[in-house]
Formats: sequence, C-alpha cells, structure tokens
Amino acid sequence: MRVEQLLGALGRSPRWVADYFLNLIGGKSTAVMTNVVGPRWPVYLCARRVHSLMFWVPQSGDIGMGVSIISYNDFVQFGVVSDRALCPDPERVTARFGAEFEKLLLTTLMSPWPRDGELDPCVAAEAVGAT
Repeated sequence: MRVEQLLGALGRSPRWVADYFLNLIGGKSTAVMTNVVGPRWPVYLCARRVHSLMFWVPQSGDIGMGVSIISYNDFVQFGVVSDRALCPDPERVTARFGAEFEKLLLTTLMSPWPRDGELDPCVAAEAVGAT
C-alpha cells in the first residue's frame, strides 16, 4: 500500500482512528517533504498574472521541519518551515539549496542512460573526469 492510499483511507475513517495513526506516524518522523507539480504556463487570477506560488507542507505532532517544493511556469520554489526548538537555524538549510541542486543536476545529466538504479554523485564525477 502506498502512503497516499493509507492517508486517503485515514481521511475516510472515524476521527479517532485518523488521530491515532497520524500521531503514531508523526511521533516517528523528524521532517516532511513534499513536491507539488504546478502548471508549466502562467495562470491568472482576476485578470492579473500570478508570478509565483508557495505553500507550506502540513505538519503535526513533533515534526521539526517541513520542506515544500513547487514548480510553476518552469521555475521551482523551495520553502522551509521549522520548529525553532528543534531546528533553530533553517537558514543553514536553505543556504545550501542552490549548491545541492547544482550537484543533483550534474549527477542527473552525467549519469549513464538508461538509468537503472540510484544516481551516485561519485559515479557522475568519474564520468566527467572531475574526481
């Protein structure tokens, strides 16, 4: 069963069942990350072009960090929300997004095709002679 199916079933269950399982799952999690694919073209609201979109990943219990990723109009927006007691400096996380995304892009572009396993940055670096 996929997580989406489990959460969908919990959404149709009695409130006490959903609360029990969400608290159980939430107690074993430290972060939530979600990716939302938005439209690849501009959208309009009240005849005005929407320039960017953002959302915050839902969190519950003692989950200390939520990472939101949304694409819109061929751009990607990242957001981080955190519990100050558990992650007092989320700026350190967001400051690394650009560099880490560049590494991921290089790994993806330099990995052999067809891809049949995990993408390993070391393998990609060797492929381009950057070791």
